[in-house]
Amino acid sequence: MDKKTAIDTYNDLNNAGLGFAIGEDDQTLTAAAESEGWIVKEVYSIDLIRVTDAAGHTALIGGDGMGRNAWAIWV
Repeated sequence: MDKKTAIDTYNDLNNAGLGFAIGEDDQTLTAAAESEGWIVKEVYSIDLIRVTDAAGHTALIGGDGMGRNAWAIWV
């Protein structure tokens, strides 16, 4: 998934109310994803990554401008 598609998809699904918090507030997006047992597949920016779970499901994880306060959305 390219960066523009990831941003648009994340924003559309988040605006539809499909997002949920993961990890701890002070964790980076990567650390929050890893705490869920997910694997980081792509880092688009400090505040958006793409991950998969053990079953191969894909999620986008966004955060604040410091790359924290992870908010995930299954895609």
